[in-house]
Amino acid sequence: MSDKPLQESSYERAFKIRKHLSQLTDTRPDSLYEVADDLARILRATDVSLALNDPTDNAAGMSLWYREFDPERLRAIARATGEHTPVRLLRRSGVRTTTFDGTGNPALQQIRGTDFFRRFHEESGYYRGIVSHLGLDRAESLGRLVFYRERSDAEFDYERTRLVEILQPALTRAARRVIAGRRTEPDSEVALINAGGQVLWMTDGFRFLWNTVDPGRFDYGTISIAEILAGSALGRAVAFRIILLEGPTDTWRGPERIVVAYRNSREGALEARFETVTDPLVGCRGSVLKLSLRPLHGEQVLSLDPDALRRESR
Repeated sequence: MSDKPLQESSYERAFKIRKHLSQLTDTRPDSLYEVADDLARILRATDVSLALNDPTDNAAGMSLWYREFDPERLRAIARATGEHTPVRLLRRSGVRTTTFDGTGNPALQQIRGTDFFRRFHEESGYYRGIVSHLGLDRAESLGRLVFYRERSDAEFDYERTRLVEILQPALTRAARRVIAGRRTEPDSEVALINAGGQVLWMTDGFRFLWNTVDPGRFDYGTISIAEILAGSALGRAVAFRIILLEGPTDTWRGPERIVVAYRNSREGALEARFETVTDPLVGCRGSVLKLSLRPLHGEQVLSLDPDALRRESR
């Protein structure tokens, strides 16, 4: 497989893809699969995969697509080996786009020395790749896009890696729109938070519902546990749940559901549900808190009196 510099026509096609992504209104995952496939042809990749984190649809939080390789075989490998080190490495390093060979020598040896990579290489034949983490903030986790070549092929060069890096923001925004369009529970807004207090992912309306109950800052990046503990009943429940992600969850888990008062155009009830998500394919170390917020339409209107709020949220 040739690794010659990209021709001008390939650049033109790639930047047409970026324009297409910026104008994309289709929320079907197929729309992103088609873009990934087109990019793979430009980059002369043997295969391409796209993983989208989607906690509104799947308790494990991810859908996975390959052009050639069977995703179920990859899941079997991950279950058998218990890790997906390349993604963990990117998240830990804050790297958005790199090649398998471009992660630094010690890190490269770490990746290729894992059971996961050995099994993946044996079953897929793919040994070289460009991996791009989808997210604009270091903590944001929407998924990943990976282009592959076989071991006998040349490693992806800087020019191709840089092209994927340039397209990464547009790919991230398109992934946000696709994920936001995949709601299965009406009026539910969802956020994923790790044990370090980082918001990894949230639906578009999550901040709005959160702010109807607790005015504290809730955004991508690190959350101040102290500020949340000093906030509303919902804030305190979330803070304790974050702490418990690395605590004795087997001895005390707390309620899986609380109802609190909130104010939108009128007073009402807001349901918060807590789940613990653990999936090595998502690329997060340890467990992740899945927080779902949903207005309870038609239920009894709750008082916004602080004492009543505390009673209702117990």
